Amino acid sequence: MLIHVSSGSLLLLGTCITGAPVLALLFCSWFLFCTRYRYFIPSLKNVDFRYARELVGLGLNFFLIRIATIVLFMSSSILIAHLFSPREVTVYQVAYKFFQLILVVFMIIVNPLWSAAADAYHRKDYIWIQSS
Repeated sequence: MLIHVSSGSLLLLGTCITGAPVLALLFCSWFLFCTRYRYFIPSLKNVDFRYARELVGLGLNFFLIRIATIVLFMSSSILIAHLFSPREVTVYQVAYKFFQLILVVFMIIVNPLWSAAADAYHRKDYIWIQSS
C-alpha cells in the first residue's frame, strides 16, 4: 500500500510503522487530558525529585537488561548467517519460535508476580515472597 503513495523507501516504511502509534498516542493523550481527564493532567509541581536518582538508576538497570537480552537473542541469527547461510537462519528461526512459546507462557505468569514481589519486598513481607 505504501508503494502507491511513495517511492518505496525502507526508511519511509520504518518511519510510518513506528511513527503512527506515537502520533496516535500523542493525539489521544492531548485530547483526553484537555477534555475529559483535565483533572489528571501531569504537572512538574507534583514530582518529588528526591527519588529521581533511585528511579533513574533502576530504570537504567532494566534498560541494560533489555539491551543485553536483545543482543543475546539477535546475535545467534547473525552468527548463523555469517557461518552458514541466510537460508539456515530461516530454519533456525522457525524452530526457535516453537521453543519461544515456553518463554512467552513463563513471562505471562512472571510479569504480574514481579511487581507484586517488589511490593511485598517493600512491605518486608518475606513470607509471601517465599510462598509465591
